[in-house]
Amino acid sequence: MRQHRKKKDFNDLLIPIILILAVLPFVTRLIIYESGLSGYAWFSDNDIVTDFFSYYKSNAFLIISIVSAIILVFYFTLGRQYIKDMKPFLLIGIYALFIIVSTIFSTDVSISMIGGTGHFESAIVLLGYLIMMVYAYQIDKKEKDYRAILKSLVLSLILMCMIGTFQMFGQDLISFPWFQKIIIPREFWRDYVG
Repeated sequence: MRQHRKKKDFNDLLIPIILILAVLPFVTRLIIYESGLSGYAWFSDNDIVTDFFSYYKSNAFLIISIVSAIILVFYFTLGRQYIKDMKPFLLIGIYALFIIVSTIFSTDVSISMIGGTGHFESAIVLLGYLIMMVYAYQIDKKEKDYRAILKSLVLSLILMCMIGTFQMFGQDLISFPWFQKIIIPREFWRDYVG
């Protein structure tokens, strides 16, 4: 009975926030792509770029943001009595408008929409940040919600510290072939594993 009650006390709507804060920093996978920037004088003629850290994080973040936006739509429609005051977010709405206008008038709209080399913080990701800010504001209700988020964040930080400690002693997880096979697609194993 007590176990069932404890499980029920967890607010399932916190999962997107926990995923972004505690799991997303560990998303790592190799992608090799054409940046589309070789046409600019300030960029190298070699258009092929490798990325380990930001492309898949960006995509995972977008998926979580879209799911959170859908949940917010249902939350605003079905749970009107629980909605917190949105007046403090007026300036955030203006910022969202600037993001959209900036993207429309960008010299390279496609890069503004999908992100560029080295980072994939596109206009859509920036709007995702705003969605997640509103989501966290609306969903976090009680002290136990904040505690659940803090516990997951602390657990994530402990894991990061453990990985960093192993790296200090020359035992980097990325140097192990079994781990490389997880973060490197099969077609690149011959060139990159080991």
